[in-house]
Amino acid sequence: MDGLTKEQRERYLALIEEERIAYIRAEEGRLAGAMNAQYWDEGTGEYYIFHPLPDLNEELGEMGNPYDLTVEELSLLHTLKKRIERMGTYSYLDLYPVFPRDRERLDLLSQVKTKLDLGMELGDKEAEALEQGHEPFVRYKSEDGVRVIM
Repeated sequence: MDGLTKEQRERYLALIEEERIAYIRAEEGRLAGAMNAQYWDEGTGEYYIFHPLPDLNEELGEMGNPYDLTVEELSLLHTLKKRIERMGTYSYLDLYPVFPRDRERLDLLSQVKTKLDLGMELGDKEAEALEQGHEPFVRYKSEDGVRVIM
């Protein structure tokens, strides 16, 4: 793409924000539960906290506000693992399972947002994927209904 105009950048950021809000609205309860949750980093061999909330009192049922999550955090979330010890062995489970469609879209949104924030140009395929996938994704996340994620 030859030079991103200020108007294009603002339009793309607005699309990303609209999709971030639609995703959070659809997954609000699950996202609130993932905030301040512990995950295992295989690279360092240590536990960390996803979106730490130091003033949170979980005993009182306090939860974080999922609308505070950035699109980059939403994209990262599906890559995090829980490490559970059972009878002398370890099991590794997804901290936050998501549908492949959501994973792909969140990854695209995060990549495009990072490029825009750094002032980098978007490729034609990225811009096209962002624009053409926007309306279907917002509509999909706005649909009512029960979804089972396995």
